[in-house]
This record gives sequence, structure tokens and C-alpha cells, in this order.
Amino acid sequence: MYFLDTSVFINAYWFHYGFDFHPGFWEWLLHANRKGRVFSIDRVFEEILRKEDQLNRWAYTHKNEFFLGPPPDLNPQLDVIVDYLRRENYRDISIDEFSDSADVYLIAYALSSGFKVVTHEVHKSRKGKMKIPSVCKKLDVDCITPFEMLRREKVRFVWQPPE
Repeated sequence: MYFLDTSVFINAYWFHYGFDFHPGFWEWLLHANRKGRVFSIDRVFEEILRKEDQLNRWAYTHKNEFFLGPPPDLNPQLDVIVDYLRRENYRDISIDEFSDSADVYLIAYALSSGFKVVTHEVHKSRKGKMKIPSVCKKLDVDCITPFEMLRREKVRFVWQPPE
């Protein structure tokens, strides 16, 4: 099962799976969500809402079923992540920035549930900037790309000739 990062939605919308030419991706997300396999979190929903566009409207339409609220007690997982960041000697401002983002909550949800985190982020980054895959790796949380998720789920988008 998977938790999707904001980057999955934004990159899908703007680059890979636009609603106008690739509705199958969005239909599959909803199908996988109904099967209990794919979700995101309320913090990702809030990030998507920052821009008024078709993605914003899609997210708002599917808010209740797709974007989960926090589990009853997420604080132990959040503490594990922040403790790791402090041990790695990240600057306080970087830790604060990461702690206020959806990223830390996404990882905490995955720690509490055993879900995989799905993101377009990569390990490499500028010095002092935390990235989801790097933090996940250190905390033994599975982190994969959207393309890996689609392959694992054996998703096939088949071209249909226009009528």
C-alpha cells in the first residue's frame, strides 16, 4: 500500500498524466484508493490547494476518501524523524522547515502504517536540504517512484484510437 507525496500529483498533472490526455492515470488512482491500496494525507491535500487549477478541483472532489487525516497518535513517529534529523546535525532552520512540511508527516504516516512512500524526489540535494528518499532510507521506510508503484501494481495504460 502506498502514500503519495505532493510531487506525484503535481508532476502527473503538469507533465506525465494530464487530465486532458491521460485520464486513465487518475481513474486508476481512484480505483486503487477504493481497493485500499493508494492514499495520501491531509497535509499533501493542503499543498495541492495552494494553486487554483484542475488538480486542486480533483483533490477537493476526492478529499474525503483519498486524503487521510492523522492517525490517533502520530507524535512518536514524528519524534523519531526529528531525533534522526538532529543526530545528523542538520541546521535547526532546515529541521524546522522539514518539520512543517507535508514530507515529515508523510514519512510519519508510513512509519505508523508500514505503507510505502511514493515521490518524485531523489536522494541528491543541496547541502542541508532534507529529501524524502534520504530520510526514508535512514529510517527503513520503503520509498519508491510513481513509476515503480505503477509497475508493481501491474498498471497498464492502453492507447485507444480516437473515434
